[in-house]
Amino acid sequence: MGTTKTRQTSAQRSRNARGEGEKLRGEIIDAAVKVLSTLGPEDPFSLRSVAKMAKIAAPSIYIHF
Repeated sequence: MGTTKTRQTSAQRSRNARGEGEKLRGEIIDAAVKVLSTLGPEDPFSLRSVAKMAKIAAPSIYIHF
């Protein structure tokens, strides 16, 4: 029988309780501000970098905005 491989990282984010979507929304905004503060005027901005900073999957951003 096959074994399932799981991808684990040392810095995983714990899930918010049901109904606390606003908390994650705030965390996404905070992550976006941090990413923007590290970029230079010519550097590209990406939602993928925001997702990485917030420790969430990139498509999760679209659910909250």
